[in-house]
Amino acid sequence: MKPPARCRYCRQEILWLKMQETGRLHPVDVVPSVRGSIAIVGGYRALVVRATDRPRAIAAGRRLYMSHMASCPVPRQKPSGHPEGRAYLLAVMNAIGNPNVPMPKPPEPHLRRAQQRPLFAPTLPSNVVSFRRRKP
Repeated sequence: MKPPARCRYCRQEILWLKMQETGRLHPVDVVPSVRGSIAIVGGYRALVVRATDRPRAIAAGRRLYMSHMASCPVPRQKPSGHPEGRAYLLAVMNAIGNPNVPMPKPPEPHLRRAQQRPLFAPTLPSNVVSFRRRKP
């Protein structure tokens, strides 16, 4: 196997495994975990073990690993989803490495224009007439 890589957010050691279902690379913690749900099938191929199949996998002697996306201590926000997302991640990474820097507050969630509308449209009382022009 390749030597473990490092997470770019928290700098912990991780393994990049190719998921058998999707064919995509996925970060996994190096140390097996009791809460893990990923089993290594071949050299770098991984298989997601369902909760119902976990006792059988443990009985068969398979080591289960936890997804690093679930165990990473640094909260992630997509930089494209929020204008301050990238700056917040950089501030968190700086605060983790330096004990003198306080941990920053997370930015307010970015709302699209459609999400800023009220959940219901206010209705007019029955005695108020709307002044919409009608087409002739």
